[in-house]
Amino acid sequence: MEAAVLPSRAAYLIASGSVAGFRTAVTQASSRWGGMTEPIVEAQASGLSPLHEQTVRVAKVEALVNIDADFQAAKKIAQGLGLPIVDLAVIRKSDVAFTCSLAEVVQYTDPAYPPIAASPTGALWHLAAAGCVEPHRLLEHVRVSKQEDEFGRYQLNEDSRIHSTLAQFGEYPSTPARHIPTVLWVIEDEGFTDSIDFWNTRALRPAHMIEMPMLLLPGADTVKHWLDFPKQVARLLKSRPREFAVDVALVSRSASPDQLLKFASALGLEPTEEEPRDGACMPASPARTAPFTFRTDLDPTAWVTIERHYGVPTSFDVQVFAGGPSTLRFVQPVQFNGRAGALVRFWGEPLLGLPARPSIARLVHPGAQWRDGRLQLAFLPMSHQLAVQMTFPLLPQATEQLLDDVTTGHQLSSAGRLGTALAERADSFALLEPGVYEAAIALTTPRSKELLRRLKERRADGDPDADLAELAATWGGAGLSAAICPPTSCRMSGWRTGRRHWSGCARWAGPSAGWRASAPRAPAGRSFRSPRPAVPRSAPGAAPCPPTSPAAR
Repeated sequence: MEAAVLPSRAAYLIASGSVAGFRTAVTQASSRWGGMTEPIVEAQASGLSPLHEQTVRVAKVEALVNIDADFQAAKKIAQGLGLPIVDLAVIRKSDVAFTCSLAEVVQYTDPAYPPIAASPTGALWHLAAAGCVEPHRLLEHVRVSKQEDEFGRYQLNEDSRIHSTLAQFGEYPSTPARHIPTVLWVIEDEGFTDSIDFWNTRALRPAHMIEMPMLLLPGADTVKHWLDFPKQVARLLKSRPREFAVDVALVSRSASPDQLLKFASALGLEPTEEEPRDGACMPASPARTAPFTFRTDLDPTAWVTIERHYGVPTSFDVQVFAGGPSTLRFVQPVQFNGRAGALVRFWGEPLLGLPARPSIARLVHPGAQWRDGRLQLAFLPMSHQLAVQMTFPLLPQATEQLLDDVTTGHQLSSAGRLGTALAERADSFALLEPGVYEAAIALTTPRSKELLRRLKERRADGDPDADLAELAATWGGAGLSAAICPPTSCRMSGWRTGRRHWSGCARWAGPSAGWRASAPRAPAGRSFRSPRPAVPRSAPGAAPCPPTSPAAR
């Protein structure tokens, strides 16, 4: 089997345009394992915007945390997304409580070079770029910076508080990283829209599946005063391989085209019309060379909205007992430094074929639920070695449970009981032998309703009686032949159709051929409706039916 360990992640719901709500959401995310992957979305009067709804769905979070949005609007949004809604005051006692602080997952820290963070009251772009730290957490390994250029320089090496939340955070399947153009997001004025859009785009950026540096920077009037910053950006661009184009995608919601051109000039970038492309090369191609190019009409959203599963995966062996409890023992792959909570998702052969329904998850484990196609359990505290007892139901047990979910009582029909008895007595593996299944299909006979429909179609098309007789013989099997006979030659009457009685017949064809069944026929201008044979009786002037004949039986 396989398992993946991940934090319980949330999406933060704020009122439309709420700067205070954005600050609070960033503060919460900056203190949680995996916080950089937690989106912040605005609750508008009509719900979420299409972009924000897509962001929440791609992020695959566990719940919505309401920061300052209207409760009824937040509840409606959560219902539309199929997620629980959690109030900020109870975030540590909810579905998103199974996580930990950064001190529990960060493995190595250099006291001389701590990551930087913004103050909760700092500029919005500072919070979006580096995260923030609350005053009571200043003893942690972090430094609150007040120098504006540091928020640009530290992003080059992803050495900030918010980047630290990705320590031991994983995704799978593991594939060679695709190389994407560097994204420089330019912000003018306060830039609330730029800050929240940059945050959400970076939240969806895969941690390991693509290589796409992202920086949130102020306009040219500020950047041009940062000593050697253009050279540092050029060093980043030069270190990247050649298999993609363009070098830089300039993005902004607040800067004008002229301001973007001025910003590019300050960094020594040149415009290009080259079509963008990504690539992956093993080994990597040679490094890029100046001049470095840019475009201003590229949207990085399409580069990050890709399918992925969250968690650090591992695999292990397990002895499974059919229909009984089985113990799963394995060493989980995340090294925690203290008390921490986490989610574990399981998948593998014992779970294949089981319907992804809540009741089936509870059959396997009382606290389990289906998430992202996997069976999920929550652990608090999380130990290094896990021992979990599960019961993997067989398909008949799962079927019984599903029927119990939707009915007050259920039992097999008579045909079902007969089929079950035959299945218990017969070896179904015989159907796998060559030709057996095909022969069984060839011997099955179509239903009478389909025969009646085909006869009506042939009659409507004006087919002669001989063709109808041939069709009826084909459906009747090898032991019967059919003929369309006039009522006067019938040996059996009593076919009831509507208000009239029409005649069918069963004709004795001699000792060698036996009885031959004849199909009923309506007079000219008539058609049958719901034919139903009555009890056979002898027609006037005809010999009585032998008691052992098919017609008599």
